[in-house]
Amino acid sequence: MHRALQINEVLTMILRSYGDCCQQRTMSAILAATCRTFSEPASDVLWEALPRLEPLLRCIPDEEFARPAPSQGWRRFLKHAARVKSLVIDGVDADEVNERLPTLLTLRSRSEVGILPNLRKLAVRHSFLGLEPAEEPSPHDLHFFLFLGHKLESVRLQTCDEDSFHLVYQLAISCPRLRYLDVPQFPKGAARIIRCFSALEELDCDEPPIDVDVLEGLAYLPSLRRLSVTLPYDFRGVGTRATRDKMFPALQKLEVGNVQDLRHLLYLLRSIRSPDLHELSVYLSSCHADESSGTIHQTFNMLTKFPKLRRLTIRGFSATIDTPFPPRAILCLHHLEEICFEVGGLTMASQRLADLARGCPKLRRFTAYSSDQPGWPLEVLESFAEHFPELEYLHTRLDTCNAPTVGPPSACTLTPVCLRLEESPLKEEHWEQVAGYISLIYPHASFKFDPLWDEEDLRDTDKNALRWRQVARVVARASSAGA
Repeated sequence: MHRALQINEVLTMILRSYGDCCQQRTMSAILAATCRTFSEPASDVLWEALPRLEPLLRCIPDEEFARPAPSQGWRRFLKHAARVKSLVIDGVDADEVNERLPTLLTLRSRSEVGILPNLRKLAVRHSFLGLEPAEEPSPHDLHFFLFLGHKLESVRLQTCDEDSFHLVYQLAISCPRLRYLDVPQFPKGAARIIRCFSALEELDCDEPPIDVDVLEGLAYLPSLRRLSVTLPYDFRGVGTRATRDKMFPALQKLEVGNVQDLRHLLYLLRSIRSPDLHELSVYLSSCHADESSGTIHQTFNMLTKFPKLRRLTIRGFSATIDTPFPPRAILCLHHLEEICFEVGGLTMASQRLADLARGCPKLRRFTAYSSDQPGWPLEVLESFAEHFPELEYLHTRLDTCNAPTVGPPSACTLTPVCLRLEESPLKEEHWEQVAGYISLIYPHASFKFDPLWDEEDLRDTDKNALRWRQVARVVARASSAGA
């Protein structure tokens, strides 16, 4: 160990030797209580991230708080409170908060920086805020403001119903540095104050469809980089033609759920001004579109306004997009590194793989299959090896009803690739030939399977997936032998 290391650096090295977080907290508590050298840095680590509020509340002394010369007990409490940077408030803390409420209110009113002056991350579970919507705010809802502060950057609320306007209001006036917010839904009236979150960079609001007025308010936030929302059923876009050049100016990552119609996605993409969008994830819900409507062409063409797009995901197991894959517009996304299409109606056009390779030379992860359409012929793996020799992940559906052709493949690659092919139908009499064929094309391949199913479950439920596991073992043995 280097002699120039600081005490806190030595402590960090000691704690890293304990992989489990509980063991690290236990060791920090032991060092804080028994070792004078490590007492202060170990206490900092011990109090930095609290899984509950109760340990801190237990430190509140019985005597009244007095300024400017608090007692030794109060100085100890304030020192511990200043160490807290991350806090989870649970329902089991509610009784303690009620018991200490007069003291907490006094302390909050006399402090310029709040009870927890250095708190950065706060998570409030539904058991503290209440499970059911109420006509009046619950007492615990009203206690929420006690733990807010000017340095708070991340807030996660497990419950925020349509009547919880006061929760969002308290965040708006108390947390000017808030950068991350996770709420199940925005309450009624939140659109009036949403622009107060001028520092907000990330938002998760996934459960009910978001109100259009709230979404429009979010569109004007200057720092919003990541947005995850569920669209309304009758979505027609936000803003007007005159205001769209000011909307979503910094957006980099967009996750959209509950897209009932491709036109809804089209309206939203039109509203995005940011040229730096690099990740788009869309979940289609009961959406059906065909080439004749023109919507598919318009929607995918809209993607070309985001030349820095690196990851594109479109999912929807009950949705259909009747179009050849890959769509022509995708070929213009030259920085694309990952593509995922899991929808019905796709026609797998293997002759377009060469075009895709030329248009997207950085592609490393590829997922595309349609459960209601025939898969690619098995020989398409040779095309993948030829056109995407550096591919790292391939998830698709193959037509393996026929045995592979005899003879060496036309292309192969030594790049280690992860394959997921278990949705492909595989006959009992062909699996050994398929395994040998794959090991020739991808001699260093590994396989990925659904983690929810093990082999014992598959013996009686899914013989096809079981055969693919046999293929994986054969390919792994061939890879080990070749090494």
